[in-house]
Amino acid sequence: MSLIFDKKIKGSILFNNSVLLYKFKKGKILTSCDQDISWNIKEQLPETSSIDNLAYRFHFLSRLLRKGVHHFYPIDKETSCFIYNKRIKIVSKKNTVLDLPLQGSRPLSFEIIDNKIFFGEYRSNPERTPISVFSIDLNSEPSLQKAYTFYNIRHIHGVYKDPYTSSIYITTGDQNNESAIFRSSDNLKSVEKVLSGSQQTRAIKLLFDSHFIYFGSDTPNEQNHLYKLNRETKNVTRLTEVGSSVFHGCKVGDWLFFSTAIEPSNVNKTKYAEVWASPDGNDWRCILRLKKDVFPMKYFQYGQIFFPKGPGDDENLWLSPFATKFSNKSIKIPLEKIKKHFKK
Repeated sequence: MSLIFDKKIKGSILFNNSVLLYKFKKGKILTSCDQDISWNIKEQLPETSSIDNLAYRFHFLSRLLRKGVHHFYPIDKETSCFIYNKRIKIVSKKNTVLDLPLQGSRPLSFEIIDNKIFFGEYRSNPERTPISVFSIDLNSEPSLQKAYTFYNIRHIHGVYKDPYTSSIYITTGDQNNESAIFRSSDNLKSVEKVLSGSQQTRAIKLLFDSHFIYFGSDTPNEQNHLYKLNRETKNVTRLTEVGSSVFHGCKVGDWLFFSTAIEPSNVNKTKYAEVWASPDGNDWRCILRLKKDVFPMKYFQYGQIFFPKGPGDDENLWLSPFATKFSNKSIKIPLEKIKKHFKK
């Protein structure tokens, strides 16, 4: 099951493409243009208190206090946007363009679609008050706008663009009638429900290829699985059983990857976070399992495995374990080694 890592570095990789790597380490966003040989400081998070200072330097404390950078995108050579400490910030030429608090917890997804930032409101919301998708237009004076508002759902899990059709998809939860995948073909002027009705349609991350939309169920109440949804027929195919709730996913070239979180329940009792891989959307295999660390989940968060934003470099899978073995480090696994795993 274990793979030989090509590289393991300190800090969490936030974004990568064929040229650049960005990572978060000890209160700083750093960038490398030489594949981790050297790093330069891109942004220093504000230390508004001695607690911030300590949290940035000690990983277990940042977990306890929910401090750090959770989503990051470089907009151009001089401008970047990111979510940190339940705030959203845009910085250009070292000057702050926008810095606003967020309602509730940090969003589960954070995407740039057609030069707009999109994310969904994520808070406990037991009263089921209206909950919105927010956007920031990067072509104008940045400001936070409500792009679409849902009623009678708990919260929004993710907002994603289908690169093959240009439609925008939204995932929501958490009860059966609230757990849905929505689609908009008119830039969120309206949405239609594509799939809903059970804990198996309770999804967070979506991945796309030319024919299918891939997702994993995110439920503590049932056995979790990976699925593919046919865009044209709306038929859903169950692909494989996985160890727990599916939180994250990414593509590297044509390869598809999902990771599970260690979310304890009467059904999901595993102490391992998993990475699942597929070269074609049909053949899925677990290529990595990392055990939860010793710190209690109630205070120090679920064990999970993050993937960076960005298109990747078509050659390597980067991942950042959290609250598991290798927490606060990032691992690079070449696709060539993953291909060999599939030949066994």
